[in-house]
Amino acid sequence: MNVVDANIVLKLYLTEPDSDAAQEVVDRAGPLAAPDHILGEVGEVLVRRLHGGAIDRRQLDAARIDLPRRLFLVPLEELFDQAFELALPTDVSFYDALYVAASASRLCSSPPTAGSFASSPVRPGRGMSPFSMIG
Repeated sequence: MNVVDANIVLKLYLTEPDSDAAQEVVDRAGPLAAPDHILGEVGEVLVRRLHGGAIDRRQLDAARIDLPRRLFLVPLEELFDQAFELALPTDVSFYDALYVAASASRLCSSPPTAGSFASSPVRPGRGMSPFSMIG
């Protein structure tokens, strides 16, 4: 399973630079997962784009209906403690640490530690679990 972040997900529903590339990556990725707060992140951007006239209500509703069906949503309570352990000793945001923690959830035999997270040249998610990160 692959963990996807809000930036990639938004490219699936909005016409943006690299939207086609994001769609190709997601199409090849197989099942997708994300921390459940992704719904709030994506919803906020969609509402702002609707109010700004960049999308119409039909586009917003299509994303609103499709997104929860497309993703395996990992509950925040499963990620909360590990995200703190990853974020506190590093300069990464807590939000990004939630995505990394999601990449380690359920299927990972050795969850990431702050040390492995901080020393990884590509963050988040490099070599940390059977999940991989997209975004």
